[in-house]
Amino acid sequence: MISIFFTVLLRSIYEMFFYTQWTFGLVTIYFGLGTLLSAQGCWKYSKQSYRGDNEERNIFIEDTRQDIESPVNSQNEPTENYNHLTLYDNKQGVGWLGYVMQITYQICAGSAVLTDIVFWMILAPSISNGQFGLVEGCMHSLNIVFLLLDMSLNSLPFPFFRIAYFIIWTCAYGIFQWILHACGVSWWPYPFMDLTSPWAPVWYFLIAFVQLPCYGLCFGIAKAKNTLLPKLFPLKYIKSN
Repeated sequence: MISIFFTVLLRSIYEMFFYTQWTFGLVTIYFGLGTLLSAQGCWKYSKQSYRGDNEERNIFIEDTRQDIESPVNSQNEPTENYNHLTLYDNKQGVGWLGYVMQITYQICAGSAVLTDIVFWMILAPSISNGQFGLVEGCMHSLNIVFLLLDMSLNSLPFPFFRIAYFIIWTCAYGIFQWILHACGVSWWPYPFMDLTSPWAPVWYFLIAFVQLPCYGLCFGIAKAKNTLLPKLFPLKYIKSN
C-alpha cells in the first residue's frame, strides 16, 4: 500500500515537469472557478428575483389603490414606484475572484494553443513512427476544443494587454525548469529546452515569439465572436465587455 502511494506521488510529481500538465491543471482551475461563480450568480439572482416578485406585487397593489382613490391622477401622472422595477444592477463589480477567473481564462486560451502547436509540430514528428498514446493525443487536441467551445459561449472580456499574464505563465515554467537543473536535475522534459545545445537560444527565441500568434489567434476568435454572433442571435447573445 505504501509503495502504491509513493508510486502515485512520484508519478504525479513527474507529470508536473511538463508544460502540458501545467496547462491542464490551469484549465481545471478555470472550469472549477466558472462552476463556483455560476452557482453563486444563480443563487444571487434567485434571491433578487424573489425580492423583485414581492416588490412588483406591492407596486401592483399600490397602483390599484391609487387608481381607486385618484383615477385622474393615475392616468395623467406616472407613478414613481416603477423606478423600483430595476431588479439587477449590471454595473456591479465582478470581485477579485471574477478577475482571477478572467486572467485564468486568458492564460488557458494562449497556453492551450501553444501546447498543441509544440506537440503536433515539434514533438509528434520526432516520435518514432508517430507512435504516441491515445491519452497524449486527446490531451493535446480536446483541450483546445473545449476552450474554443467555452469561448464561443461565455461573455468574458478578452483584452490584448493580458497577453502579459500568458507570457509570465510561460516564463514561470521556464524558470521552474532552470531552478530544477540548478539543483542537479539533468533531464529535460522537452529536448529543445536543453541549455547545452548550441541551438538553445534559437529554440527559446522561437517559443517566446510564437506566444504572440497563439494569443493573437484567441484574441481574433473573441473579436469575431463579438462581431458575428450578435448578428446571428440578436436577442440571445450578450456581448463581451
